[in-house]
Formats: sequence, structure tokens, C-alpha cells
Amino acid sequence: MKNYTIVSGLWNIGRDERNFESHYLAKFEEFLQIEANMILFLPEELEEFVWKYRKSENTFIKITELEDLKTNLYAPHWDNTQGIRNNPDWLNITGENGWLTKSPQATLEYYNPVVMSKMFMLHDASIYNNFDTEYFYWLDAGIVNTVPSTHFKENLSLDKVAEATGDWIFLSWPYEAQDEIHGFKFDKMNEYAGTKVEYVCRGGFFGGHKHQLRKANEVYYSLLERSLSEGLMGTEE
Repeated sequence: MKNYTIVSGLWNIGRDERNFESHYLAKFEEFLQIEANMILFLPEELEEFVWKYRKSENTFIKITELEDLKTNLYAPHWDNTQGIRNNPDWLNITGENGWLTKSPQATLEYYNPVVMSKMFMLHDASIYNNFDTEYFYWLDAGIVNTVPSTHFKENLSLDKVAEATGDWIFLSWPYEAQDEIHGFKFDKMNEYAGTKVEYVCRGGFFGGHKHQLRKANEVYYSLLERSLSEGLMGTEE
């Protein structure tokens, strides 16, 4: 019996540059064929799709509409997030015609609320703990857009994660920033970190032991609340 649960979620938030059917739903079909316990946060419209490929013995669906993020899961941070998203001072951090003004985190109301709720969903899943496991990992529903599905379905990489990484894992890569990182002011990020930031963590896969997860969620919630109240915002990465 596997001692970990994969947690994920999927919503159509209207990304024009990425067709939901071909870019996300097709890859989600592959994702659902990963042999592992799963807790999925999904709108009701995707429930039937999931049961084509999954069984209740190792799958739990928490029906979560986008409106639920606004009024429940992400509610304490919603107003500050939208205020920053519509603030010209934040939008112009990369210049009037810079990348940020055209980015999904700026143009889509639900982009940041969704991606920045990943930690909350992972934490909630550890409380539900439908399959009585010790470890919980967030894995993006569209992960096989960038990572070969053979890593999960044939090589069974996830089965080896806990043994290889211990209580917690965040994948990171070197990042040289000047003025901002994903919209978050670089000088302020350095203040938060207490040192110059030279790495950025991926938001597509992270997690660990349920006890460590609770500690991480507390730290994350505090930092998110503080930074948004100060008008600072990037993405979940």
C-alpha cells in the first residue's frame, strides 16, 4: 500500500493562449492514470470525467467551484489580491508594455487565487487523509505537459520521493533577478528572505510528511497575508 497521496486541482479559468480541452483536459487524462492515491479539488463538471479513469478505492473528489475559492478557501486574501492585480503601480513594475501587464496573473481574476491556494488544498487534503497516508504531494494536473508521463506511470518516481527526500521537498532552480521575480519586488523579497534570493522554487510539485506540511502551511499563510497587505505579489513560485 502506497504511503502517500497526490493532491491536485483543475479549473477552466479562461487562458486564451492555452485551450482547456487540448492543453489541460487531454493531459489530465494521462495524469489520472497515475497509480497512486489521489485527492482532487475539482468543479462538479469534471467529476464524471474523473470516474472514467479512477476508482473510489484510491480517489476522493472535493467538489470545489471557482466561486468557492473566492468565498471560502482563498477568501481572506481575495480583496488584496484583486486590488494589487488592478493597481497600475504593480502592473508597471516591468514597464508599461512589459510582460507583467499581459501575464495571466494580471489579466485573469482567478489565476493567482488558484495557484496560491495550492498549499491550502494540500493542507486540507492532509486533514481529510482519506487513505490514511503519512505523505502528501501537490502535483499539477497538467504536469505531463512538461514532464514525461513515463516518470510517473512506468518509472514510478513518486514511490521513491519520500525515501529520497525526507519530510519535505521543493524543487528549485537558479534565478538571477534584478527588479522583480514574477511580479514580486526583488528588494522586498530579499528583505523577507533575509538574504539575496538566488533560487526560485517550482510550484508544480512539492510536499512531504503531514506534520511538516502543517508547519509549512502556517508559515506560508503568514507570509502570504503579510506580503499582500503590503502590496507585494508574485505567483505561488
